[in-house]
Amino acid sequence: DYFAKYANYYDAVIHISISSDLSCSNQNARIAASEFNNVYVVDSKNLSTGSGLICIKARELANEGLSAKEIVDGLGREPCTRYSRGDGVANKAVIRGSLC
Repeated sequence: DYFAKYANYYDAVIHISISSDLSCSNQNARIAASEFNNVYVVDSKNLSTGSGLICIKARELANEGLSAKEIVDGLGREPCTRYSRGDGVANKAVIRGSLC
């Protein structure tokens, strides 16, 4: 039910979860996503700031015209630690990223 309202309305859904090393939310999301062909789950391997920056990267890739699959593949090619920053710019970006 969680993904149904989005998967049935949008062409694709990309769910970016916090690290699977720290929570079972990624596993739960994968189980829920398995009911849909257009839902992709990305393990951020990060917590809040890193996950938010990955959302921003995903939005940048979407703005370039990539498909959901290409976005997910693109996020997987780059080390997630690249998105983890502790400065004010990252904190400002997380606020924008939370709207993804």
